Formats: sequence, structure tokens, C-alpha cells
Amino acid sequence: FLFPNPVSSDGRVSVRLPEGSSGKFQYSISNSLGVQVERGTFDARSSQRDVQLSLPNIGRQVQGVYYMTLMSNGSRETIPLIRE
Repeated sequence: FLFPNPVSSDGRVSVRLPEGSSGKFQYSISNSLGVQVERGTFDARSSQRDVQLSLPNIGRQVQGVYYMTLMSNGSRETIPLIRE
């Protein structure tokens, strides 16, 4: 899950990964219409549960619900993200 959620205007969030998750992750964030507004990658170590991400584009978006899709090793998870 993401925290803080709702996301503030600075666009910084932490992603809590499932225990034992490691390797390269890709993420994309889209608005409620499915338009991608941000994307990127990060590496996670198995000892690391929380990953800090800076999402400046989300900080500049209008208020509303966005969707972060995390992809790694063929698995995919979508998390709602609220921008206040």
C-alpha cells in the first residue's frame, strides 16, 4: 500500500512492498480516464519493505483518484492513489 495517501502536493510517497519482494519494479500512474501521467522504475532489496518515491507529476495534477500499477517478475498490482 501507499502512504501518505492522500498524496500531498510535493508528490512524495512510500510504497510498502510485500515481505520478501526484491528486484526491479516498474510503475505507471494513470488518472481515472486511463491516461498515464507518470512512470518509472525502482530496485528493491528483500530486506526493504518501504520504498520512497518522488512523483512530481502527481504533485502537479488536479485533485482526484489516480491508479498506480506496480509490475515485477510477471506480477501486477494496482493501487488507488488519492491526490488532495
